[in-house]
Amino acid sequence: MTRYDISGNGTPARVDNTPALISAGITFTYRQYHQSVAQAAAWFRGQGVKKGDRVGIIGDNSIEYILSTMALICIGAVACPISTRFHETTVSGILDRIGCRTVVVFPPCTTGSSSAKELVLPDLGAEPTVRAGISEADPRQEATIVFTSGTGALPKAVLHTYGSHYYSALGSNKNIVVGTADRWLLSLPLYHVGGLGILFRCLIS
Repeated sequence: MTRYDISGNGTPARVDNTPALISAGITFTYRQYHQSVAQAAAWFRGQGVKKGDRVGIIGDNSIEYILSTMALICIGAVACPISTRFHETTVSGILDRIGCRTVVVFPPCTTGSSSAKELVLPDLGAEPTVRAGISEADPRQEATIVFTSGTGALPKAVLHTYGSHYYSALGSNKNIVVGTADRWLLSLPLYHVGGLGILFRCLIS
């Protein structure tokens, strides 16, 4: 069975200091990115998040949002990005439907749910003391649940495996090559499958 490194343990030293994420004057190198993902993964475990758990994420695009998403995948949890455009009652119903009892919330967003445990990601500036726990992902691993827009009916939950994100990114990168000096504007929200696609295309490149 083929497995795919997502922790960065196999990243060549020459790219460690290459910019990975740039936002509002803040630049994360690949070294910082991998360290912060490992730290976030350890923090999620400390909050009781386990493999197979479905964890919602509500907020605007940010470096912290990206770190949360990848950290959840690293520990085998399922990241469930929720649209910030949904009304609180819609969000609460969505969380119940997919069995999501934990949500990472980036203020000023809220869940409106009395049953979901809300988490606020701490500052990840310090060096991690615990590694992410795994260095590779099974392509069959459930990775994300992304919702349709719900323009014609209730938003539908679509489950994606890690392999579906990975192979989609590989296919795109064969047609639009992403090099070390290139930048890809994250022009779509991360609760949209197109936004997640940009993230995976760049990180896999």
